[in-house]
Amino acid sequence: MAETANLLGRGLINAESQSAASPSERAECCVVFSSMPIFDHSKNIIGRELYGCNLGDEYSKNAPGIFNKNIVDEIKSIAERHGRLEFISVDIPLEHLTDDVLDMLPLNLLVLPIHSKTKPDDTFSAKVKFLKEKGVRFALKGCQHDTNIGAFGPLCNFISVNMSEAHGLNLNIVKLLKKHGFKVIAGSLNDWHTFSAALDAGFDCFHGQFFAKHDATKAIKAKSLPQVKLKLMKMFSGTTDSVDIEELSKTISLDAALSVKLLKLVNSSAFSLRYPVDSVRQAVQLVGLDQLKKWVTVALLSEQDGSDKGLEVMFLALHRALFLNLLADTGALNCDGELAFMLGLLSCADAIFGVEMSIIVDDLKLSDSLKSALNREEGGEFTWIINMLEYVDQNMVDESVAMMARYDIDRLLAAKLYMNSSRIAKSLLRDV
Repeated sequence: MAETANLLGRGLINAESQSAASPSERAECCVVFSSMPIFDHSKNIIGRELYGCNLGDEYSKNAPGIFNKNIVDEIKSIAERHGRLEFISVDIPLEHLTDDVLDMLPLNLLVLPIHSKTKPDDTFSAKVKFLKEKGVRFALKGCQHDTNIGAFGPLCNFISVNMSEAHGLNLNIVKLLKKHGFKVIAGSLNDWHTFSAALDAGFDCFHGQFFAKHDATKAIKAKSLPQVKLKLMKMFSGTTDSVDIEELSKTISLDAALSVKLLKLVNSSAFSLRYPVDSVRQAVQLVGLDQLKKWVTVALLSEQDGSDKGLEVMFLALHRALFLNLLADTGALNCDGELAFMLGLLSCADAIFGVEMSIIVDDLKLSDSLKSALNREEGGEFTWIINMLEYVDQNMVDESVAMMARYDIDRLLAAKLYMNSSRIAKSLLRDV
């Protein structure tokens, strides 16, 4: 926790110092890397799609090598954190990946894109074949009803279909493509109904934001949240100033698993105590309410679902919460950091708890502004923040930039904090 506290402190960025950055520094900081899981039929993660989203100005968009500076570290980090991956799909144009960068990457895991509008001349085909000999695989993207898939057959291993667009394809072609040795990916699946349709059509791989939403295709009886967890979340839904330490300690004590985790934390080397702590109340006082709020939140989430999907949703919720918290603390959002943290955390609570969002916001008795945002009500005070999160997470660059411009958010600052909050989230999850 000591290391985590330091990370949280370092995550805060001074807006004035960022505005004074040189053009080359702005170019570097405006690139946001994010990755989305790719699932198999059983919702196990078998791959990841890495996006390079540029939130920068014209200089950074035209800066040579802008995508390459950190991409090696990002891909290696993904490969290290997710040891069971079959592939990492990099949704970045081939021309942005120089030979020296490719030489530093795990080529046996790499899947690079070929857009269906590409005209595969002799030079292009030779480069693709050269990389394939080194172990790189390729995915044909942007397939439409008029795409000549046969022309790309010798070059590609995967065929990807964007399910959120009017592609015009007869999905019966999926089974035919599989017979010819292609793996077929259903991309941009934004809800469970679309996932189910892709599953029925015979796709091999699935990616999109569907996993971060409540599965409305299952006929699950309406239920409430577990009472101890509900009480803790209620306590932390406001400011920490309003939290009663005695009441908090008693509530944590009602959850045996949470109590054991907390005592293990304070008795670890991070605190270097001379004497062991065996009281939850004492542990609460030692950790402090600000850090305890984040730690308890992570601990509660980590108990919900240990599957690949569950762990992915947990990371997404924590990443969003930390990002909004840091952004709000700089004054970039019209709300305080604690409210922003809760907004990000609860943005996919329906997927975490397997309960409809309307039930969660009613049980927690949240403010009207939080309720309207979490229910995605148009015109809600903070609904735009939820929309911005989803634009950035899904690599919707134009929408992200337009939203930040509309609400006067410094894109450099947002990009920097987004990457910092990702690193902090990973550290917090390791500590629990």
